[in-house]
Amino acid sequence: MTPSERGAAVRHGVYLARYFPPGAAGGPRALEAILAPFVHLGVTFAPTGGVSLDRMADWLKLKAVAAVGGAWIARAEDIRERRFAVIASDARAAVERASEIRSGGR
Repeated sequence: MTPSERGAAVRHGVYLARYFPPGAAGGPRALEAILAPFVHLGVTFAPTGGVSLDRMADWLKLKAVAAVGGAWIARAEDIRERRFAVIASDARAAVERASEIRSGGR
């Protein structure tokens, strides 16, 4: 969450880290600021929590974001009710949206 923590992680060989909770931590602009001193090292993040299909672009437009995660892909009630077709459909939608964003679409 902080530049000091990111520096400690890099010293231990960790270059990909989860960023949670991204909204409470200040959103994409805060992440960009935290990453500024580490860009040359190739560090990346995976924001999770509060990320949605509609908000993926806010995160995936950042080069230092390797991936995003969200409970919308596999909601607890869908798992509990064994609605695996719904989960598969939501996962496909997330992959399609991520591909669209990364290829320059908005």
